Amino acid sequence: MQKKWVLRVLTILIFVVLFFLGITQYIADSEFWPITLARWVGEFNTSNLSIYYKFVFHLPLKIPYFFPLSNSQHILFARVLTTSLGLANIYMFYRLVKSFSDQAVAVFVSVILLTTQAYFSQRSEEHTSELQSH
Repeated sequence: MQKKWVLRVLTILIFVVLFFLGITQYIADSEFWPITLARWVGEFNTSNLSIYYKFVFHLPLKIPYFFPLSNSQHILFARVLTTSLGLANIYMFYRLVKSFSDQAVAVFVSVILLTTQAYFSQRSEEHTSELQSH
């Protein structure tokens, strides 16, 4: 019983560290355009049709436009959103692997393999549509 409690606390601490690492990473210039496009979600007089191709991606990015936020706060909101999605992906992957194997070592190694891939560890927090579609 004590062992499970310690594992849960460690998992929560790791997720907190990953969350803060995710929101403090370098912001790429390709992350600005989705935030800008999100401004026009719901306005059908816009000529930029890419909003409607990736509607589900742009819709949550529209939320900050309902509040008087600065540009940097818009970027922080988007970064928090996509970092949270990345952590949710790790958790869902963990649950999937755990459903296939009850061996703790196999589950641990699988999650470590996912999180240490260069593509995931370096770019999972970026909120560009091509990354969020994978």
